[in-house]
Amino acid sequence: MEDVFSYTSLNRKRINNICESVNSLSFKYAKFSDKELSFMTEKFRNDLRNGSKIEDIMPDALAVCREAIRRRLGLNAYNTQIIAAAAMSDNIIAEMKTGEGKTLVQILSSYLYALMATSDIDKSKWGSVHILTANEYLAKRDKEANEKVFNLLGLSCSYVHEKNVNVSLSYRENKIKAYKSDIVYGTAKTVAFDYLDDNHVKNKDRRFINREMYHAIIDEADQILLDEATTPLILSGSMPGINPIDNEKLCKWAASFVEGKNGYRSRPITCKVCNQFKKEKSTLYTEDAILFKDEMKLFLSDGLYKEIYGNVDKFTSLSLQEESFRKEMAITNAILAKFLFEKGKEYILTDAGYKKDYNGNLIKVFDISLVNKQTGRVMKKTKYEDGIQEAIESREELLADGKYIINKTSNRVDIAKITYPDFARLYKTGISGMTGTSDISEFKDIYNLETYVVPTNKKSNRDDLEREVYSSKHYKYIAIVKEVIDCIKTGRPVLIGTISVNESDEICKYFDEYKIQYQRLDAKNDEDEALKISKAGQLGMITVATNMAGRGTDIKLGKGVNELGGLYVIGVSKNSNRRIDNQLKGRSGRQGDNGTTKYFQSLDDEIVLKRFGNSKLAFFKKYYEDTSSKITNKGVLKIVDDCQVKEESLEKQYRKHNNEIEEKVFSVHKNKIYEQRNKVLNASPNELLHIIFGIIKSYGVYICDHEKELYKIKHLINISDCYDKDNLKFKENVIKSLGRSFQNSKGMSDTLVYIEELRSKILDIIDIYYINHILNLEELEKSIINTGDFGYDAIKKYERTANELFNDMSLYIQNEIITYAIRPDFVLGMYNVSDGNDMEDDLGESRS
Repeated sequence: MEDVFSYTSLNRKRINNICESVNSLSFKYAKFSDKELSFMTEKFRNDLRNGSKIEDIMPDALAVCREAIRRRLGLNAYNTQIIAAAAMSDNIIAEMKTGEGKTLVQILSSYLYALMATSDIDKSKWGSVHILTANEYLAKRDKEANEKVFNLLGLSCSYVHEKNVNVSLSYRENKIKAYKSDIVYGTAKTVAFDYLDDNHVKNKDRRFINREMYHAIIDEADQILLDEATTPLILSGSMPGINPIDNEKLCKWAASFVEGKNGYRSRPITCKVCNQFKKEKSTLYTEDAILFKDEMKLFLSDGLYKEIYGNVDKFTSLSLQEESFRKEMAITNAILAKFLFEKGKEYILTDAGYKKDYNGNLIKVFDISLVNKQTGRVMKKTKYEDGIQEAIESREELLADGKYIINKTSNRVDIAKITYPDFARLYKTGISGMTGTSDISEFKDIYNLETYVVPTNKKSNRDDLEREVYSSKHYKYIAIVKEVIDCIKTGRPVLIGTISVNESDEICKYFDEYKIQYQRLDAKNDEDEALKISKAGQLGMITVATNMAGRGTDIKLGKGVNELGGLYVIGVSKNSNRRIDNQLKGRSGRQGDNGTTKYFQSLDDEIVLKRFGNSKLAFFKKYYEDTSSKITNKGVLKIVDDCQVKEESLEKQYRKHNNEIEEKVFSVHKNKIYEQRNKVLNASPNELLHIIFGIIKSYGVYICDHEKELYKIKHLINISDCYDKDNLKFKENVIKSLGRSFQNSKGMSDTLVYIEELRSKILDIIDIYYINHILNLEELEKSIINTGDFGYDAIKKYERTANELFNDMSLYIQNEIITYAIRPDFVLGMYNVSDGNDMEDDLGESRS
């Protein structure tokens, strides 16, 4: 029963009235010529400029857009699609069941927001509407299909690709051009990374996003905004102070050492791989190393330690002791790369074009691309941390033996990062989105987004059967096999949804054993998976897919399938939350088709063991040990059902607290740094001078208010000259003295050239200190938050300590900027300019 106080209930009558008005206007605009239809966009803009609200023009605007869709796509938008678009104008999430036509809702909704984004008389102030999807295939597909509608309406439309697709333009020029459009399609990940990149450029003309980020419409909003809410998008850069070439040599040496190649070792390293940690290490008498996979614990033998620390080869300019430690780390990562990370499962090689070798011959190049274990989807731009990525790259290139090249990752650090909740806050008017299954309370808690539940266009005929629970995975898989064989006899298509690539592997082994023909999707190729999933409703088709594979693509039933009962969807295991289960169910029974769904579970499913790996469950497992039939005991079934409820609750709690930390600390710090950076980047020469004088004044006030800190400017001015008779003007004299020193600095003899050099230096200072601040915050989070304590006190402690770190960093930045401005040739940390204090400690990193 619908909550009478929900957003949906309170707004249903109003939104239905808008839909009726749109229908009454459809005949009017059907008579318009294309030119007259296109002219309406400018008329709507004028109405908005003259004080009309979007709701005033909404019926006409939606009717015009619906007519443009009919003419260019040959489709007539359903009332439910008009209703969803009208509701989304309130910045909400529209919950629409799978197959209800979210793509047309994108067009209708983005047209309304684009009218608002481009209504200013000054075109330089126009913003863009971003339509963000979960994968590149969907973004490209929707842009290519829908841009003819937008063009008819007088709007420009583009697609931002992760890689350059226009050979006549450079990668950056191509993106800059794309972001100038009224409607921009892309993945949420691509746009977020481009935003981070924009805040690290040295020239404002090199920024990708050149129009205001006015509004974002997010497709598959549950996946992007909830499932991926706590996974930060990290922009990586080279580690300051470490030569990437030296690090590459060290990784190459470690890979050869582990393989026993190139004379570094007489034999390959041996490593016993165990699943769970055991304290006894007797195996180390016969093996070089022991790896416990579950805990990722690696133990090296005494003999291997002696080999590593006794090696005299030099690869870096570090001291012998420091390099020996680096060698140990490199060997450890090389062992993990060989024995823990499997090609084809954890990562794959992806095509990266060709390079010329030393002889001028073209040679193939590959990237190491990570694979999401749950979805099977390739995670572009995502890299392993702590040296693992470099170890895998070195191992793969060693195994390639010159037949191809692996693109190398230099020693990397996080130079910027952002989460989707933080990213959503960047848009001027916020975000809206569409999903098949909304979590109303969580969207409200994290994003302050309401949800409007859109009725289906046709009544659902789907039959959701009671889940079946078995004592073990083996008996569960046998039950699924029998169910599938029954469907094969009639030709009814079956879609088997799995929670991970490993689970797909397991069920496919049973299908192979029983000689069941099937197609498999692991979300590794977006275009390929869309083609395969579209065939999943054809007669006799059996499809195995991870739950995320093929989302956004309709499954249409083949001839005669509806009469057989429609698509049968089988869930191999319950997911960590019911929302994803419902997404899988929604693949069946679209647009009033027949359909059936059923979930299968076992007592040794991952989610059950994770939540109830206790003696009570062990008793039930032993009791049902030899039972191949489904379990009917209500007590056992309740335990299994409670697993999902508890896991779901913990996930929500984690997302909520993670967002709280992000919003109160990291987002605030990031925005302040980027604001400072953009002021410097956008400033004219005169404005930049004013910024520097402002920093001098601000820092001078702080130093004088904290007399113990006065030594920090002794290398810039003679402090004793600033004292007056009664010390009434000491602060004023210090600030004036710093200002005069800046005006009289050697660089100011050629002011304009020096100002541009100074601009670049200031940006470097801000970037370097912010990189270190990110690292400090990560360590702080590990020590306070990642202990599992999400209590109020822990979060407040994190917030308080983080803000202290940020304030300290801001002072270091000001000191360095003033030092550069006054004494461009001065190198911090080289001279003892303090009263017994180490300048390198007090003023940050030394530079050369």
